Order: sequence, then C-alpha cells, then structure tokens
Amino acid sequence: MQARDEQIPVQTWRAYTYNTGNRALLLSHAIGPSRRRKHPWLPIEQLLPYARNARTHSDAQVAQIAASIVEWGWTNPILADAKGIVAGHGRLAAARLLYGQGRVLHLPSGEDVPAGCVPCIDVSGWSDTARRAYVLADNQL
Repeated sequence: MQARDEQIPVQTWRAYTYNTGNRALLLSHAIGPSRRRKHPWLPIEQLLPYARNARTHSDAQVAQIAASIVEWGWTNPILADAKGIVAGHGRLAAARLLYGQGRVLHLPSGEDVPAGCVPCIDVSGWSDTARRAYVLADNQL
C-alpha cells in the first residue's frame, strides 16, 4: 500500500513496509518541522478487511456512522496491520459511502482528509494473540 499526503513534502516521510505475501503494505507518517501528523493517510481501496471479523454493519448503521463523520469530522482512526483492518470496518464502509457521494471528509480541526484516504494507526507491533483479543473486545463495545 502507498500512503499519501499531498500537503507534506516527500522528504519528510518515514515509511514502514510489511510483506503481506503478494502485496506490500506501506504505512507512513509525516514528520515536519512545523507539524507532526499522528496518523498516516491510507487509500481506502488498499485497506484489507479482516476476513474473520465477527461484526457486520447494516446499511442503516453505516449511514449513521457516515452522518457522524459529516457532523463531527473523522475522530477515530482505523487500526490496521499487514494482515488487514483490526478495527474500523464500519468507518471504512462509511468513508466509501461518503466518497461515493462526492463528499470531502474532514478532521475535527477542519483539515481536509486527502481524497480517497482515511486516517490509520499501524498496530503491527501487536502479537497475534493481542490482535485477536483486541478484535474480540472491540466488537463487543
């Protein structure tokens, strides 16, 4: 995957690449002298849903999540690693819905989210056991 941020020069990127078999996942974050981005932007088409995710979202739930994103901005990054999304399947579905409607997503600060991307946190440091435990706990909330 390639993360992108049109607003930050290329030389400020620090990148982490993970081998996912036939695909490579690239998680990056920008470090600049005037601002430090907490979360990288990842293109939505390159995020892999977790095949064993126990929770699914109805169209009505996705619409509610999308409405929340429109009203409050993108407040909760997607958690992902080389195996795919750990948490945030509903937010990803809402982002796809909003981008499909031609909407521009914003952070609570008012900053635009780059087109076709979502904020993401790299959780590749978690063990498989910790990852599974988090997926189960997150789906029960």
